[in-house]
Formats: sequence, structure tokens, C-alpha cells
Amino acid sequence: MNGNVASSKLILKNFTLSIHLGHTVQEREQPQPIILNAIIKFHELPLACKTNQLTDSICYKELSEAVTEFCTSKQFNLLEYLGYQLYKFIKDKLPQNISLWLSVAKITPIANLENSIFSIGDWEA
Repeated sequence: MNGNVASSKLILKNFTLSIHLGHTVQEREQPQPIILNAIIKFHELPLACKTNQLTDSICYKELSEAVTEFCTSKQFNLLEYLGYQLYKFIKDKLPQNISLWLSVAKITPIANLENSIFSIGDWEA
């Protein structure tokens, strides 16, 4: 194996956020659980794969803390707006040569509809 890798990804799965989200003021009053899934796609093998050093990686602990702080200080009317704001926020934290895809899911109060999911990214996932 020569070390050439076609693609590598860091997947953040089922990250639960407590977010003030909803169309009405009453709906936004109480934070509700929103599930964030993100795929961070590397176009080159991450240096951390060779060095085993945290400083050469994307620290998902720091990223998750930053996302949590970002979300707790805001209110969002729509899932689409939340998704786009999270996309921009996370994208700004990543090196330029890395792609991002994410989805945000809300448990809906609608009968026969478990989740409403919005996704956005640099490629079709």
C-alpha cells in the first residue's frame, strides 16, 4: 500500500443539541432536541493518520463545544435556516480544502411523521 487514499471522512453521528426552534414564539420557548449529523470529507489523507497527533486533526470535541455554544445563544424559526447557519458556522472552522455535508433532524409533533430532516453540503450525500 503506497499511502494514496481516494477519500477519507470524519463522521459525527447523532449529535444531540438543545435548540430553541419553531415557527411560533410558543414553540421556541422551550428548547427541543435536534439531531445533527455531519460528514467532513478530506480531499487528502489527514496528516493525523500519519502522525497520530491531535494537533494534526480536527478535534471533534472542540467542534462540538463550539457548535453547542453557537446554538444555545440563538433562536431559529425554521429547520432550513438552522441547517444553513450550522453549515456556515462549521465550514468557517474547517480548513479550506475540506468539504462538509450535514443534516439536522427535528422530532415532529405531526401524527405519522417521526422526523423532519434538512440537509445541506458541498456534495450529494
